[in-house]
Amino acid sequence: MTSLANPAATSLAQQELQQAYGTVKQELVRVLQLQQLDPRSGAAIAQRLGVNRQLAWQVATIASEPSAAAGLTVMPGARGLEMFVEASQRGATQRGVDPASLGLRELRAAIERLEAVITTHAGDRATLALLAATWDSAEVERRTEDLRRDAYRAQCALLGARVETQVRGVIFAPSQVGDPTRLAMASYQGLAGVTRIRAAHRSRLFYLELPKHDDGTMDSSVPDLHVHLREKFQLEASLSTVGPDALDYIVDGHRSWVTLKPGQIGSAARERLAFTGLPGYENPRYISGRDHLNQVAIVCHIPTETLLVDCLMDQRLPESREFVSSLLMQCYDASTGHPMSPAMATDPAFLFELTDVEPLGMATFQADPNFTGTGDLVARAAQRVGTTPANLVGIRCRLRYATAPMSVVITRRLPSEPTRV
Repeated sequence: MTSLANPAATSLAQQELQQAYGTVKQELVRVLQLQQLDPRSGAAIAQRLGVNRQLAWQVATIASEPSAAAGLTVMPGARGLEMFVEASQRGATQRGVDPASLGLRELRAAIERLEAVITTHAGDRATLALLAATWDSAEVERRTEDLRRDAYRAQCALLGARVETQVRGVIFAPSQVGDPTRLAMASYQGLAGVTRIRAAHRSRLFYLELPKHDDGTMDSSVPDLHVHLREKFQLEASLSTVGPDALDYIVDGHRSWVTLKPGQIGSAARERLAFTGLPGYENPRYISGRDHLNQVAIVCHIPTETLLVDCLMDQRLPESREFVSSLLMQCYDASTGHPMSPAMATDPAFLFELTDVEPLGMATFQADPNFTGTGDLVARAAQRVGTTPANLVGIRCRLRYATAPMSVVITRRLPSEPTRV
């Protein structure tokens, strides 16, 4: 995982917040232990000291959390921490113990130092949570889920639609035109629980650009973007609750979209859409002078509660044995289009890597708890490249509360072309 921050230097704000947090945690643990309380038990803290369960849980979480980034996201306000100190002092007095023996003065000093640092670098608890959530790039996806959930809810209203579950898949297979240096790529898209929120509003579903080489130049083998767009996103009417007349295919220069026309709003009018496709354009199979990677960008245009991205390869290809280990999936801000080419973590649009990844095979296709009909969808896409789900290997990544527009870039390292004898 590539760090979001400069790995050679930690910011002054991060250093001071981590140090102040560590001191408060140390003093909290010491005070709890002197009262013969298990620092990890919120229930015990609440019962003995008479503080509310929320405060007790926060104190126990901080006492047992080694990560300052995680602990600071649950840090109570100054009044809450003072309530803990007062409860400890009151409890000691009731038991006939000198409160001074608990070292509450040291705890108060640590809290005052922490509050001063928070005021300097964050200003409030909400900003503190934002700062802490981004310190460890390996944890960004998990720690920002709650923040994405709030953004998802706001975007549903602003963008006019929402999706409960969105499945986006690609299948790499042998060339369909007999070119041993190219790979065909079938695709499938399934959207369940599509709900319109705004009346008379047209919603973008999919985005497609002309393909590019790694050096950023356009691949001239796609002469007509209109044809390319319709080849990749063909409605599977028998798996959908809408017909072709509910969709618009729009091209603007080198960019294009599939959009859902206005319709009835609300949950009673929820839709289900399924697409498969096989563009005539085929991807490079081996490393060449202009291509070292195979990168596929999947753009999420509608706020989606659960986004699933599948990446599969036909086992007829020898490189399928190293397929999974050759993959990397990363999220980018797509508000200004796709990231730089080739996409990389140093791009300012980079958000985080997708780390919630699982193997994908027949068992998932046949009985997918996330999206009913995955088996039919994958089978139809696989049929386009002359294979079956049983012949596919790959992985699925998962993202909760995908905001829009967000681009998931699948990066596959291209193998070297075998030496011909």
